[in-house]
Amino acid sequence: GARGQLLPKLRGFFKIGLREANFDDSVVNRNGNTSLGLDANLKWSATPKTLVTLTLGRDLAVGGEGDSTENTSVAVSANYFINLNWSAFTSLSMTTREFQAGTREDELTGFSLGANYRLNEYWSFRGGYSYTENDSNQAIRDFDNNSFSLSASLRY
Repeated sequence: GARGQLLPKLRGFFKIGLREANFDDSVVNRNGNTSLGLDANLKWSATPKTLVTLTLGRDLAVGGEGDSTENTSVAVSANYFINLNWSAFTSLSMTTREFQAGTREDELTGFSLGANYRLNEYWSFRGGYSYTENDSNQAIRDFDNNSFSLSASLRY
């Protein structure tokens, strides 16, 4: 892997390796799994006011019912700094979850947009909208989710 200032306008990190999960569980019969692992977060300063971030991941995890999963994800986000106080953001993401114990596979797609306001060095506010859709090969696992959020942060 590599970390730091990779090119004049590109900074971040990436790691590639082999991931292995072994289970010692007498209650549930699960097999271990070995997979190519990837973890990356790259930030590109497209313009003095625009920052684009690419996040990649491939990892082993555990699903809600205890099944071993192999997750592959990609996300792209952009921040536009309007002035010292205001910025706007948007992101698009996709994650594929392959369940190792069965035939289930989920594709989770997300989109978000919003704005940040920095009142001063102590107070900041954020508002946004996000949409998430899960498309599974098991119809009972499909869902759509719309979320609106408002937050305030105090830093001292």
